[in-house]
Amino acid sequence: MEVRSIVAIAKALADADVKYIVVGGIAVNAHGYERFTNDIDLVIGLGSENIQRALHALLEISYHPVIPVTPEDFANAENRRRWHEDKAMLVLKLWSDEHRRTPIDIFIQEPFDFSVELEKVQWISISDELKIPILDYETLIRMKQDAGREKDLLDVSALRKLDPYRK
Repeated sequence: MEVRSIVAIAKALADADVKYIVVGGIAVNAHGYERFTNDIDLVIGLGSENIQRALHALLEISYHPVIPVTPEDFANAENRRRWHEDKAMLVLKLWSDEHRRTPIDIFIQEPFDFSVELEKVQWISISDELKIPILDYETLIRMKQDAGREKDLLDVSALRKLDPYRK
C-alpha cells in the first residue's frame, strides 16, 4: 500500500465527482487500530452514472479490472447480480502496473444503505487539499461482523479494545 496511490485514487474519484466510501483495512486504521492492509476497499454508490464515472476515472490512472469487464458491464445491475449469485463474487478487483502495491477492491453490492452511510462518513485528510470518506465506526463494526472472517473479527475486537465504551 502506498500513500501516493491512495492520493491518486482519491483525486481521480473526486475530480470525477464519484460518490464512494472507504471501508476495510484503511477504515480500520482511520478508526485507530493500525494494522497492515494491502489494498483499498471501496463501496461506490451503485447508480449507473456514478459507477461509470468511477471506473473511467480509475482507468485514466491506469487501474484495470482483473477480469474482462468494461465500466458499462459493471454498471449493469443484472450483471452484478448474476456475478454474485453464479460466481459468489463480492468485489471487482482492479490492478495497476503504476500502483502495483495498491490494488483496489470495489464491492459489487452495497453492503449497507449507501445514501444513509454517506451522510455519516468521517472525512480524513490524506494530503493538504484532499480528503477521503471513511465508513462510520458502528457500520464498520457491523460490516466486519457480518463478513465473519477471522481477520475481520480480530479487527472488531481490536477496535472495541481501543474504545470500550462503544458497542
